[in-house]
Amino acid sequence: YAHCYAFGRYDLAAAGIEAKAVELICDKCQIGPGDLSSPWGPQHEPIAFLVKTNTWDVACHQGAGPARRRKGSVLRIPRLSGCAVSRHPTEKPVALMRELIESSTRIGETVLDPFMGVGSTLVAAMAEGRRAIGIELDEGYCEAAAERLRQCVLPMWEAL
Repeated sequence: YAHCYAFGRYDLAAAGIEAKAVELICDKCQIGPGDLSSPWGPQHEPIAFLVKTNTWDVACHQGAGPARRRKGSVLRIPRLSGCAVSRHPTEKPVALMRELIESSTRIGETVLDPFMGVGSTLVAAMAEGRRAIGIELDEGYCEAAAERLRQCVLPMWEAL
């Protein structure tokens, strides 16, 4: 089985993606900048959870998926602030990525992030006992991700 998380809203049918999708909402617990002339400020981000249509039953109902499966569709994770925001304009909190990784993979499996930015997904995967592959076009962001990973402490079983 393979799960995919896409941040933002997309027309999946127009992209030719045949997958069952569920919309998750990341409640950032505080208002973000957005359009300052509006009386409403953005406090959430939509996340599309995708599973290949022909593998939905296998992944979700026959025990092939991770142990934690059924949860609510609203994730409350405070948005990043301070120096973390300056690393990447759309950086995701490691806590959010840990939640998604734990919900879709088992320990030892591999996570792919084809838009890794400064490596939040890779840091989260390491913390959750998963392997990870990250792809990023911007060399500066790759260097920032590599530095973050160098600063992470490996789980005890990895250090042996």
